[in-house]
Amino acid sequence: MAYGKQSLYDQAIADFTKAIAVKPDHAVAYVLRGFVYARKDRYDDAIADYTQAIALKPDYARAYNGRGWTYHLKGEHAKGLPDAEKAVALAPKEANHFGTRAEIYEKLGQRDKAVADYRAALALDTHHQEAEDGLKRLGATP
Repeated sequence: MAYGKQSLYDQAIADFTKAIAVKPDHAVAYVLRGFVYARKDRYDDAIADYTQAIALKPDYARAYNGRGWTYHLKGEHAKGLPDAEKAVALAPKEANHFGTRAEIYEKLGQRDKAVADYRAALALDTHHQEAEDGLKRLGATP
């Protein structure tokens, strides 16, 4: 994780890969490596890791959110929506999950749903910058 925070992504991937080799059923390690893969624009690798985490821990909201966000980054917004919806359903008090779903709704042209989710994110985290930015883009008030 320290490597990732320093943007030393190759080293972070190498360490997460070692951790997974030692404990292949560790869903968190897959999610963290998936996050780093996404930062390197290795979207298919990230999606594979999030999918593995979900297989290991089917109620892991962060894995669904990560996979949904990665599909979004990849430009496959409709493919990411079910994962974003699942993340919100599993962890309805997590502002970032609403933010992910809001951005996907926005890209899909579902303005009212995007606005509602941005507002939900701000209700959970009054400093959620992405939600504030999204509402501004959409010409909506918080």
